[in-house]
This record gives sequence, C-alpha cells and structure tokens, in this order.
Amino acid sequence: MADQFPFGNNPATPDTWLGRFNTKSKRWMVSYDGSFSILCGYHSFIFLGLDNLTIGIANLYSCGPSVGLPVGKIFQAAGAGARAADRVERAHENITRGYDTVGTARNEVAQDNADTGMALYRKMQEGIPQQFTAHVPFSFEDLAGTAGAVAGAEIAVAASAAAYMIDAGPIAGPIYFETAVTNVGDGLVNAGIGVSAGVWSVEAWHNLYFELGASAIARCRVENQSPSYDQPYRRIAGVHPFIAQLPPAGCSFAETGFNPMTILR
Repeated sequence: MADQFPFGNNPATPDTWLGRFNTKSKRWMVSYDGSFSILCGYHSFIFLGLDNLTIGIANLYSCGPSVGLPVGKIFQAAGAGARAADRVERAHENITRGYDTVGTARNEVAQDNADTGMALYRKMQEGIPQQFTAHVPFSFEDLAGTAGAVAGAEIAVAASAAAYMIDAGPIAGPIYFETAVTNVGDGLVNAGIGVSAGVWSVEAWHNLYFELGASAIARCRVENQSPSYDQPYRRIAGVHPFIAQLPPAGCSFAETGFNPMTILR
C-alpha cells in the first residue's frame, strides 16, 4: 500500500530510494533549531525521516505581525491544527504574504548548517526532539513550498521552555502533519502570543543511508571482506526496523544473508 512502509518502493533495492530527497516517510523526528524575527522572519526546524533516512533543516518563513488569537481558542478542540485555526480567522492572508517574502528572509540571514547528516543529527539531540506520525507520508520534496503555521502553546516540560504547534500541507490539499515542538530558546511566536503563517523551505538536507554506509562500501567490494556484521543504521534511534537491520549501503543481500521479507511480512 502506498501509505504503508516502504510506500511503494522495492524493499529488495534500498540503494535506489533510501535517503533521497523525494522518498516519503510517515514517521518523523523534529527539533526546534532557532528563529530570525526581524519583520520577515522564520522558525527553523531539524526534520529526520525515520522511514527514509533523510535529515535536513526546514524553515517556516512568515512576514508581518502574528495573528494574536488566544491560545486556548486555537487549541480548545483536541487535535486542532495551527493552520486550520488560522484558515478560519485570516483566510490565508499571512500564508500568501509568506510566499512573497521567502527570498527576502533568505537574503537577510545566513543559516549555520551542519556539514554532515550525523552532525545535524547530533545537533538535533541537543534540543528536545519530538516524534510524530504524519497524516499522509511526505518527503522533503513534498514539504518544500507548502503552506504552514506555527502557534504558541503552553508546556510544562521546563520553566524556561515553550512549545509550538506546527503544521504543513498544500493550501488546497491534505495537511501532512500537526505536531508540538519544544523550544528551549527564544522565538518569533512565544507561548500565548498567537499564530504566524507562512511557507516551508528546505534549506539543507543529507542522505544518512549512504553517509552511514560509506565506511563499509569499500570492504563490500573486497572478496571475503563483506561487513555482514555491520548494522550502521541502528545509530539512528527509532528508525524503522527494516532499515535498522539493513546491511550497509553498497553491500548485497546475498553477501550478508539479509532477507527483507522476513521483516516486512
């Protein structure tokens, strides 16, 4: 089924789809990374696909003042999303403005991106990463350019922490996800202030499938040196069980004795 792992991809050939920009994942980790809040600003998040081994930085760009709706009104119904509430109140006024100002915000600030996927993964762990399950599987390619919103909410994790509700999805299509994200620093939308709507932009991304398997590729090509004992993808907490048990990228299933169907049954 297209909405179930591996989302229409061939489990016998993971080299052709894992870690790709357009490979979908239904389970994700997200961590708040920072913000830039002068007029046309953004909220920055680190996203990790637990079903596709891609990790990257996605910014939600917005412009103008926040809506200023009471947090209790926005989230009074269980499962209510930030973009759903904003749609009712403002008819996408801020979202439209956000599309026009993505370039402006990019020019005003330089993002300090990690050089490797694992460096970004370690940076993610420095925050308070949250796991969520999307309504529909999506990829970084799907996320880029979609509408989204961030709303302040209260949280009891720590006295100095705030929480945001974020969402994303095409204006005329289904919402990909709605989830809470904890912020231990400062942000454009703080607890109790309101909603800011805008557009998502994927600023940088990395292929963890090939990155983590790189050290084993050369050994896989040398007779009697197959690293069948290596399971490098277990380094990513919460990764799909199929991925966790894969031999390193570049190693054949025949060499390592791995049978994907025993896991996907």
